[in-house]
Amino acid sequence: MRNRCDLRWVLLAALILASSSAVTRADENRYGLFGLLDNGSRYNTNFYPEPLNTDEMDADQELRLNYGHFEDRGSRSDEMSAEIEATFGQLTLEIEIPWEHDAETEDGATDNTDGMGNVEVSARHPIYQFVSGSGWFDYTLGANAELAVATGSEVSKNTELVLGLYQTMAFGEHVTLQTRAGWSTLFGPGEDGGEQVLEYAAVAGYNIDLPSPFFRIVPIAEIDGETGLNHGESGTTILDGVIGANVMFEPVGVFQPKFLIGYVFPLNDDARDEFDWGIVSSLILEY
Repeated sequence: MRNRCDLRWVLLAALILASSSAVTRADENRYGLFGLLDNGSRYNTNFYPEPLNTDEMDADQELRLNYGHFEDRGSRSDEMSAEIEATFGQLTLEIEIPWEHDAETEDGATDNTDGMGNVEVSARHPIYQFVSGSGWFDYTLGANAELAVATGSEVSKNTELVLGLYQTMAFGEHVTLQTRAGWSTLFGPGEDGGEQVLEYAAVAGYNIDLPSPFFRIVPIAEIDGETGLNHGESGTTILDGVIGANVMFEPVGVFQPKFLIGYVFPLNDDARDEFDWGIVSSLILEY
């Protein structure tokens, strides 16, 4: 009987030691304020693809050129911008300088509007991370802020402030899901001053590794939306869909080239009032 009791105590002690060791290993992966971040996360490892038509959510260091073309009955809009992103630890800072050209044709006459859009300065940082024991599920919750300063051009009259949250999720070695939500407020003159909008997006991707000279291709499905909160636009919701791909090439020196292209289409009547279809593309040099 004594031998059986001794054996039970030995097994219990072994179980306690194993549990303590597992907790210690888990704790060793935690860092940051209150240990809320996990150094086993794939955040900031180039695993999550850049979205096609909404703000980025992963940490990045890159130079980027963007072009978007949108058409409606009798009108078209071309948008171009240049971005630079830099990462300091897990903090990503971004500056974007856009240019916009709008053309509207009525009764055979075309009215053109050109100008520099709002100059955007933004920052994002993860605030909580969880990685399952096997690493199959990887979750990051982050916060972001964006200030888009008006330039006074024909297409840029009001400064915009956006505060929001975002999530990145990885399921296994291939599937990713990124979501974001933000509260936008316009400041400045005219009827748009004080306007508030709820912005949101969801981006699903599937990583497929490729042989050289390619590195990876990620088919992407994206939904972007915004809902007016005041100024007579309360409840008005614009929903866009985007399908496309993120193509990554083998690194060239310190840069890894990427090319993004997507087809944009309206998903509801309010969106159809804005445009019929669009094409978005980006050339990226990640460093």
